[in-house]
Amino acid sequence: MKKRLTAALLCVLMILPVSLLTSCGGGGRSTYTQKTPVTLTLYTITDEKTTEDGIKAAQVAINDFTEVNFGTHVELRMFTADEYAEVLDARIQAMADASGEAPVVTTAAEEEADAADDTAEETQKSEETKVYRKREDVVYPKAGDNQVDIFLVSNIDMFNTYCAAGMLRPIDDYLAGTYTVLNKYLNPYLMQASKFLATGMHYAVPNNHMVGEYEYILLNKEIVDSFGYYPDDIHTILQLNDYVTDVTAHAAGYTPVIDTYGIKPLAVTLDGAGDFFGAYIGHGASGDTSAMPKSILGNGKFQNEFTTLRELRKSGKMINGEMPAPGTAAQTKAAAILVKGDINLPELYADEYYASVYKYPTATNDNTYNSMYGICAYTKNADRCMEIISALQTDEKFRNIFQYGKKNEDYEINNKTGLIDIINREYVMDPLYTGNQFILTPNSDMTDAELALAADKWKAAKEQNKYIAASPYFGFSPLSTVAAFDDPTTMTEAPKTAEDMLADIKKLSDDFNSRIDSFNGDSEALKALMSTMNDEMKDNKSVKNAGKTIFTNSPLALYNAWYKMMYKPEEAPAPTTTAAAADSAAPAETSANE
Repeated sequence: MKKRLTAALLCVLMILPVSLLTSCGGGGRSTYTQKTPVTLTLYTITDEKTTEDGIKAAQVAINDFTEVNFGTHVELRMFTADEYAEVLDARIQAMADASGEAPVVTTAAEEEADAADDTAEETQKSEETKVYRKREDVVYPKAGDNQVDIFLVSNIDMFNTYCAAGMLRPIDDYLAGTYTVLNKYLNPYLMQASKFLATGMHYAVPNNHMVGEYEYILLNKEIVDSFGYYPDDIHTILQLNDYVTDVTAHAAGYTPVIDTYGIKPLAVTLDGAGDFFGAYIGHGASGDTSAMPKSILGNGKFQNEFTTLRELRKSGKMINGEMPAPGTAAQTKAAAILVKGDINLPELYADEYYASVYKYPTATNDNTYNSMYGICAYTKNADRCMEIISALQTDEKFRNIFQYGKKNEDYEINNKTGLIDIINREYVMDPLYTGNQFILTPNSDMTDAELALAADKWKAAKEQNKYIAASPYFGFSPLSTVAAFDDPTTMTEAPKTAEDMLADIKKLSDDFNSRIDSFNGDSEALKALMSTMNDEMKDNKSVKNAGKTIFTNSPLALYNAWYKMMYKPEEAPAPTTTAAAADSAAPAETSANE
């Protein structure tokens, strides 16, 4: 009977607002808690302006929330971007050494087989006797110097490396159970980034945020209407060139094109390899577009776009400049403006310019793997870690505390604007690292564009995320991707690492850029030079090795195996945590390079 009464009481508590549960005593300090006191460490990146006093003050504010709501004390361990990875590596390794156990990399199938045992364990936990104590009477254990519980994952190579080494705990059991609500909060591309392909499981919770930005061609309405153009018919470099030709001939006094960011042909390149090793993809490409990495200098479509842009700049028909303010078209007198921006930008310039989309917001490794929180495989309190991580995505109050600190001490809410005014400048956090962007209260330091995105609970930012396209290299890194090969026994390692091969290729690409910059010939002569450089690139030893599928660490072999696992899993060998590849894993030859 006592157990039934306790369960009934807990059900009532679960449906009460958090404000009622935290209303006793000064700021919730006398609130009762029934959980075993636990201390967790949270590792993340902070700004160089953040001070130790600022971190301590923020930690107090965070624990005013977590101790009351979760019975958990959180110790913030914050480092600058330059320090973070090295410190985290050392401390996780220290935990691994202290555990004396080899890491276990679990597959999705193995995790499913353990589900019954987990359910039984959770049932047992739910029946444990609860002990209620006042918060001020609770003593939290001291965190160890090398204790790592929750930590920020800030790039794809960190994610892949920690997953493969068994340093991150898989979280699919949580996503399918208590925290299934996270699947509704988080963008599908971000959730895909948190999935380790070699095991088929998720290992972190991404901070929900707006992904990527548009690249627009703004077209002067007066000229477009007088020439009889349809704005949607001018969305490529070659179409823009035709428009510029007409402007030059028939609209004297106008600057044909102002380029505000440095438009490039629609190609993708491997990180660390320079400008010419990857694939030309053009318009309409998607994530599953095959993009086998190789030299793109000989690709005819790439040559056409590259030489057209160079000729426009060389002739003075395209100049570099800043984005003019709305309402200044008559003074600016630009026939077209190339600009990056968000979904709101076309409306700002709608009176004077049509907006044609050159490139949609694109999910890349840089903007999807850049901010997620994972649970260290060696933590003793994974359940409590997940409570904290989930709250950063779902609880507006907690998310604001992590970003701004303590209300009325570190920040205050402006009654006139509804915005947060920051008081304490000793605690400075990038919003990307502090939780769900779409439940963050905006602050008065934000730009007009940021405030417009944040209006009406970030309505515009959420809308922009509906139009994301995926880069063909989204999810692939030649430095850390773990791939399964059909027959690794027929393969060997290349003489150089993938990182060294890509560094050699970048050096070659940089040399090609210098030669192109000093070249004075016309477009046809430049195309001929690019074809010559393409031959030189293909003869380069590192380029050759990077393209050999007999090497387990060649970018092409890894890409082929990854592509097969990602988009043709029914044909792929069983995934493992050992990198290997085979030529037969290659996607069809009808690739984006053609």
